[in-house]
Amino acid sequence: MANKLDGFFSALSDPTRRAVITRLTTGPAPVSELHEPHDMALSSFLKHLRKLESAGMIRSEKIGRVRMIHIEAIPIAETEEWLKQQRCFWEGRLERLTALAEHTDTGESRLGLPRHVEVENHRNLATNVARKPRSSRSVRPLHAQISKTR
Repeated sequence: MANKLDGFFSALSDPTRRAVITRLTTGPAPVSELHEPHDMALSSFLKHLRKLESAGMIRSEKIGRVRMIHIEAIPIAETEEWLKQQRCFWEGRLERLTALAEHTDTGESRLGLPRHVEVENHRNLATNVARKPRSSRSVRPLHAQISKTR
């Protein structure tokens, strides 16, 4: 799914390709009609169509001398489903963050102390650590910390 999404979003990264997809939502169209509003060489425009086709967003069909381009709904629906899942996930996280912020705004801390006391304790701790010269802090290597706990 990740490769499909990469191709999908890569294909939509260009305004010309987005315009083609927008036009195709109204129905199939010949290449000449899709190319007409864009100020570029036909060969350059065909590269855009190939990019959309390789992403699975469009398909082409030759009818006589005319190449018709059709939109493919399945990749768009799959991407829409992925976006819905992402939206649900992030909305849930934002709701929890909002609840935490509201809880914090009530004046209570996670430690059960009045909020101003906890903030003052953090300030004091930060000030004391900042005042100590680096050489006087006891910093042990990680392997020494691990062996001490065993």
